[in-house]
Amino acid sequence: MRKLGLTLLLAALGATGALAQPVVVSLSDLPCLPVSGNAPLYVASSPSSPDNIVRVFFRRQAHGDLYYLVMHPLDNGSYWAVLPKPEQQNEMVEYHIHVGGPDGQTLGTSAIRLVAVTDDCEAELTDEQEDESENLRVGETHSDQKGRPVAWFMCDGIVERIGVQGEIRPDDFCGVPPPPAPLVLGSEVGRTQQDPSQSRPEGP
Repeated sequence: MRKLGLTLLLAALGATGALAQPVVVSLSDLPCLPVSGNAPLYVASSPSSPDNIVRVFFRRQAHGDLYYLVMHPLDNGSYWAVLPKPEQQNEMVEYHIHVGGPDGQTLGTSAIRLVAVTDDCEAELTDEQEDESENLRVGETHSDQKGRPVAWFMCDGIVERIGVQGEIRPDDFCGVPPPPAPLVLGSEVGRTQQDPSQSRPEGP
């Protein structure tokens, strides 16, 4: 009986080890990011599983808390995401990849990468990525990020947020429509409002 129990324990430990098998993350080259423009990012993980969740965490280099995007799967363990548009003052972006399992465990992470934001950077997006760039869902890592802009990135294209508890909501800052433009009376309108003191009744 003791031998059988030991055998079952070893089998269980072996299964747990297989589930927790570390994932190796490989990033494609990202030479630059365009100022006020989107850029795609591609990564690969090995081994891969359809149950894994791959996220890219990013921020302006050494500025504040991280944000993240959930990456979209391709074939053979590859994933892609479209990064938001950096603001003019955002000269360097740092990012890394996190691979999580279905139970929330960490399976693999990449090293932190740095990429420069330049005026002459050219980034090509597919039609699907163009659509994605107009419907970005940005994840938050700190409660203070709620209701505030994605720091050092433009609002353009950001429509939803993922809160720290995983809830998805419309963007509290970027998703708010601008106030209506103030009504300015033109010269034509001004001329129609004639001063009564200037009018004279016509004679017989």
